[in-house]
Amino acid sequence: INSFSATYQYLKDGSILAFGQPRGNDFVTHNYEFYVQDTWRATPKLTVTMGLHYEYDTPPYEVNGLQVGTTPGLDTYFANRVYAQANGIPANQLPNQDRLTYTLNGPVNGQPGWFRADKNNFAPRLALAYQWKQKTVVRLGAGMLYDTYGNDLVANVSKLGSVGLSTTLGTPVSYNFTTSPRYGSGVLPALQPAPQGGFPYTPPNIAAISGTYYGIDPSLHAPYSYLLNASVQHQLADHYTIEVGYVGRLSRAQLIQSDIYAPLIYFKDQKSGQTWVQADTALRNIYNTGVTASAVSKNPSLIPANAFVEDMFPGLANYYIPGSATANYYYGIYGVNAGSDLDNLHQLDRVTSSQFPNCITITGCYTFFAPQGSADPTWTNAGNANYHALVATVRKSFSSGFAFDFNYTWSHSIDNGSGVASGTGQFGGILQNVFAPSLNRGDSNFDMRHQFNANALYELPVGTGKKLLGSAPRWLDTAVGGWQLSGLMRVASGVPLTIAGSGVFPTNYWESSLAIPNGAAPKTGLFIDNNGNPSLFQNTNAVNAYQDAFPGGTGERGIVRMPWQKNVDLTLTKVFRMPWENHTLTFRADAFNVFNFVNFINDNSNSINGLSLALSSPSTFGEFAKAADARVLQLALRYSF
Repeated sequence: INSFSATYQYLKDGSILAFGQPRGNDFVTHNYEFYVQDTWRATPKLTVTMGLHYEYDTPPYEVNGLQVGTTPGLDTYFANRVYAQANGIPANQLPNQDRLTYTLNGPVNGQPGWFRADKNNFAPRLALAYQWKQKTVVRLGAGMLYDTYGNDLVANVSKLGSVGLSTTLGTPVSYNFTTSPRYGSGVLPALQPAPQGGFPYTPPNIAAISGTYYGIDPSLHAPYSYLLNASVQHQLADHYTIEVGYVGRLSRAQLIQSDIYAPLIYFKDQKSGQTWVQADTALRNIYNTGVTASAVSKNPSLIPANAFVEDMFPGLANYYIPGSATANYYYGIYGVNAGSDLDNLHQLDRVTSSQFPNCITITGCYTFFAPQGSADPTWTNAGNANYHALVATVRKSFSSGFAFDFNYTWSHSIDNGSGVASGTGQFGGILQNVFAPSLNRGDSNFDMRHQFNANALYELPVGTGKKLLGSAPRWLDTAVGGWQLSGLMRVASGVPLTIAGSGVFPTNYWESSLAIPNGAAPKTGLFIDNNGNPSLFQNTNAVNAYQDAFPGGTGERGIVRMPWQKNVDLTLTKVFRMPWENHTLTFRADAFNVFNFVNFINDNSNSINGLSLALSSPSTFGEFAKAADARVLQLALRYSF
């Protein structure tokens, strides 16, 4: 043991629970739904169906009053920060010096809850069915749908806790083999005393890359979607039909987490009119030409003066190396902080010294950064998504011992964050640039452009009344007749994958960099690479085709895709009728992935995608770590009576 920590749990009156004593959270919400519908036969060929759905969800609350909110509300707090950066106002000049105070909220405490009740969730529906010709039907439909949205928030709060109701303290020093209690007294030193509890609570300012809070936007409301569909169905011949259609879903105001503690990366220098993003992007362009920090240390004139840097950080002149503030700023990014723009800004805007007791930033500490923490992921309605699909089906109903369905979908799903739906965690689940949500727009994590699937049922033509052994005696028919073969086939194009950057921070401290292309993209597919391992690329040097996102950038979601996936399952069944009434014995043999296709998967247990897709792992870049199940055979007997 070289360090240890303790987590203290508080009640709302500020008292501390004893270690080992659980503090339960019980949340309550109520859901009310009503639906009315009417079907009108307008003409013998036209049927109109109309409906109206209403849903009301009460905001969830904790029955013991163990819930907190902020003053000001997080929506107001964030709006103030956006206004400040656009007008070149340092965040430290905002009300209460840009700090949040946490107070008890919710109906049990006689206060408003996490967000207001949304009472206007009326969702109309309309459907038309028109018999165009004797064997052709046209269908059109549109509707609106509101989501139930309180459960995700409750799970988040219950799992992560609330500010002011828990605190974790670690040992002030680390131990080594000489000083560790394990090799000395054998007794751990006393824990640090818990700080005083109670509300209101204002977290202290920090000067370190630490402190993550979680919040809920008090202006949150129900996410909603517009559902669209149109199809034409035609009967080709007896037992055969074909259907072609369109399916769409336009989702708005979806739940997504936004880091409202993100530094003011669009802060505008009032003298030059330049923003931090513009300044750091200009320096990144110089770095991409091959100008290294080492070269700058020998010749600072390689870096031309940048107006934003010279205005905001004049104290940097001669700080690391003899030279201008801009040359030292450049050296700080690429020589001291390994290319991490935010780490460099953190040292200038939050770290004090005897030389700079109020930070190097000309307008003082916390001009850019929030003073109380490094991240505050907050549930907001900033998510948007669109799904469009062409669907086609050919179907044969059961006749002559055979039936099948063949389906094809050509679709595209786009959003600015898929994490809530797909469970992929932070990569894709939040807005990396909270000030520009559209930058996170890309292919959904679950987007499959092409999907083919088919199912079939075939009655083997053997036994009484069939083509083969149609006159077989009963004992023979019992053995060879009545066998059925069924199968499922699925072929799909690969889902998008995200390439992690090298671990630097270009935009905020909740997500590190995602990669962007660095020239022509390498060929992707299923290969054996130079290490002899299955890989998405032909060679691990494909890593050189990508680079970290630019300052203020989000990287590129879905920059590559998984290989195509394919699978076939077969089932053979036979029902034996027993001598007693209603007694049967069913034999079933299943073969899952009968052709033993190798389908690699992106399991989140390894790297961000379950395969090595990070710029920080060049030696294994693109190599797969896990495959789906191989062929599985299963036998079953079932006796029914």
